[in-house]
Amino acid sequence: DWSAGMFNMLFSCCHGSTRIITDRPYTPEYMIQLVEKYKVTLLTVVPQQVASLLKTPTLNKQRLASIRFVSVGGGSCYVANLLKLQEFLSTGQISYGYALTECGGVAANMGVAKPSSVGRIVPGVRVKILDEAGRSLGHGETGEILVHNGKVWNGYYANPNESKRMQDYQGWFHTGDMGYFDNENYLHIVERKEDLLRFHGAQYCPQEIEQVIAELPDVIEACVFGLWNEVDGDPAAAAVVKVPGSRLTEMDIVEYVAKRLVVDHKQLHCGVFFLPELPKTGSGKVLRQQARDQALGKKWVDHGNGH
Repeated sequence: DWSAGMFNMLFSCCHGSTRIITDRPYTPEYMIQLVEKYKVTLLTVVPQQVASLLKTPTLNKQRLASIRFVSVGGGSCYVANLLKLQEFLSTGQISYGYALTECGGVAANMGVAKPSSVGRIVPGVRVKILDEAGRSLGHGETGEILVHNGKVWNGYYANPNESKRMQDYQGWFHTGDMGYFDNENYLHIVERKEDLLRFHGAQYCPQEIEQVIAELPDVIEACVFGLWNEVDGDPAAAAVVKVPGSRLTEMDIVEYVAKRLVVDHKQLHCGVFFLPELPKTGSGKVLRQQARDQALGKKWVDHGNGH
């Protein structure tokens, strides 16, 4: 997104790096060609570009041999894709983390030893995890992430009410993201607070199911959402983009999730909808509600769950 672009421009200027500016839109094959031609050492990508790159038939280690560092940002990247990408980097490392437009960088992770974590908190930043009552939580306990970077934030332009809602009187910014610290003080992002869903009273995170779906080789990306009804709550469904020409079926995905996530409330009770692409913001983040609306414009295949 724009903030990542600005950061990388300043980073390259400060370090005397050569930036490559193209007059053609992104395609994975074109990016690989640029890496080969200019012996690119630093690559900045968003998760959707990682997904499309890994599905490119001509990708191999030799074509990415010059890469020393890959920075992944602009959204959550599937763990399976991070691990696959690392396999194609002979000597390169992957970096990813957690940042907010309002606060800047919060956490950073280098390498894939803990691919489900966004890393440890960067110097100068404080983070705490609170429950719904405002109590601080310990290791392994999930709550809302609050950030304090010690700097003055002027708020949102012409929106003082929203500014006051997002930042308290002590300067803590309420991110709206749910997460937890593990025993080694690595931060893990679970889900947006507003995206958490419940089925038969049990809470689940759409992102956890998305990560499992992404393990399937023929899946490019996935978006999980709930289809609410007053009896069950939010039974899960998934909008999935698959590799062109793939024979992957809806039931293949439903059954795979059932094997990997054995609890009932994390099953795809409302099935799978294949889409040619997922709707996204300008910065590449998936629009969950719009993906749901597009999926419901398709024929709904009832898998015998009565929903």
